Amino acid sequence: MGGNPYNPACAYPFLSDDAPLTEAYQSMSFANGKGNQLRGTVCGRGNATLDGYTQPDRITTPLKRAGARGEGKWKPISWDQLIQEVTEGGKLFAEIGEDREIEGFKAVHDTETPMNAEQPSLGPISNQLVMLGSRSDGRGNFSSRFSGSFGTINAYGHSSS
Repeated sequence: MGGNPYNPACAYPFLSDDAPLTEAYQSMSFANGKGNQLRGTVCGRGNATLDGYTQPDRITTPLKRAGARGEGKWKPISWDQLIQEVTEGGKLFAEIGEDREIEGFKAVHDTETPMNAEQPSLGPISNQLVMLGSRSDGRGNFSSRFSGSFGTINAYGHSSS
């Protein structure tokens, strides 16, 4: 797969906007000697999405760490448990011997209290949430809307990194 055959940044020669899709597909496949030189300005991760989506061993249920960090042990949990733990927090790994309290979204969703009273320019506690990455397949709009309603200014898209 290559870039957009209608875009001059992706193909030479590029197709006019009124060219039919059949011509676009042929220009990308070198069918009947019609192949354009595609410049490949497409993200490799984006091109691999379909392959990842169809993998039989892809993860389709939430997984929770079931051992020490880096140990590679995981257990499946329900979506309800995931939502409960992410929003409420708590001693989420007590069953494996960790005594650490983990803040949930509810504790971090505070747009009034300064994160650090001595450095008010850091903003409110809600700025502790950082949204990293997104693609333009709908996730970017979701994460942007979520971070804005959550009260954090720390939202960075795929092209920001």
